[in-house]
Amino acid sequence: MDFAYNVGNIQAILTDFNYNRVYCANNPVMYTDSDGDFPILIFLIAAAYAIWAAQDIYDIVSGDVYFNEAGDGGQIVDSYKVQNPTVVFGYSIYLRYFSDSKDCFDGSATGIAAEWMVHNIGYDLTFIPSKFGYLQNINDRAIHTDLGRTVFAEDDWYVRYPALAIQIVANPITIIYDYYQYIKHE
Repeated sequence: MDFAYNVGNIQAILTDFNYNRVYCANNPVMYTDSDGDFPILIFLIAAAYAIWAAQDIYDIVSGDVYFNEAGDGGQIVDSYKVQNPTVVFGYSIYLRYFSDSKDCFDGSATGIAAEWMVHNIGYDLTFIPSKFGYLQNINDRAIHTDLGRTVFAEDDWYVRYPALAIQIVANPITIIYDYYQYIKHE
């Protein structure tokens, strides 16, 4: 046997092993697809995500969720109905750059999406306690997303700082842009 043949076999074995570990949810002993023809779990997750996104898009298109312009910024009415991050980012891009209300914002679409996600998290965390009379005020305020000209214009620290954390993860460069727009207009 020559050295090149052995190295080629080792690479083939390692490549196949790593593929199976990822393909089988990092547990190739419990989860296998013996013939490798149909990755059912991946398909089911993708289908569920697509259905979730379609429902959220329907809520926007049907007018259940809409933007209400108000002075410096505005409000996304019933924003809690749209939870899918892809749809939140997509609608935020539309609001910031393509809608008739685009002049309400100076910041980035990422800032809009981040603030929206914080409101959704607040709504989700307070939904069940609000049914028992606890945290009702916070839940009522989280139903709609109030947006300023940038995320830095948000008065409530418990919305601003988590939104900035989400924005750092999503697109850190937009924080610089949003802060520049904030100080430019203050």
